[in-house]
Amino acid sequence: MRLASLLGATITALASLALIGSFVSATLFDDASSESSGSLDSRIMSLVDNDMFTLYPAFRYKTLFGVDPVFEKDDQDRVFHIRIPEGISGAKQTIDIIYKDNEKVPLVAEFRKYTRDGLRIADSKLVYMRFSTNRQRSKFYEIVNHNHTRIRVTIKYKALSNSGKLLVKDVSNNVAGTLPGAKAWNGRDFADMILAHTMPSLA
Repeated sequence: MRLASLLGATITALASLALIGSFVSATLFDDASSESSGSLDSRIMSLVDNDMFTLYPAFRYKTLFGVDPVFEKDDQDRVFHIRIPEGISGAKQTIDIIYKDNEKVPLVAEFRKYTRDGLRIADSKLVYMRFSTNRQRSKFYEIVNHNHTRIRVTIKYKALSNSGKLLVKDVSNNVAGTLPGAKAWNGRDFADMILAHTMPSLA
């Protein structure tokens, strides 16, 4: 089942590479920098922060404090599967990570949250990722939710800095805004990017 899912995600990811390049264009976010006026907007925050991962201030996947994820690596020592026995939802979660060719940074990650009995998928999200080759840092994400809505996120850095702001746009619902204080991520240490919560979510 996981192999079939990964194959489908790989085909989708590779077919989308050319399109993603155009998404990074700043013109896509011309209206995104004006809505929140530099303040944290809960609506915008909810687009990039959920019970499986967050993109703000930098990428982290979520688990409960004291719960150890289980990692699987390929022959290039890249983590390609993470199993979280108990996520902050109180249920099992998994992450499948796909890389392009021999690159060390991820191309797409598929997040899955299961029902509490572990038998069915309760929610899933695909996250497409792009990184700057010369600065070795994250520059763009696209989230595809379980209901097929899409969130596009560009990181606009300050000059000579690894911090800046997230320009966020919910393409499906025409909602856009800015989150200041974003941080860079080099994409090479996926397994270590853990955000541990002390209590399960009540949702």
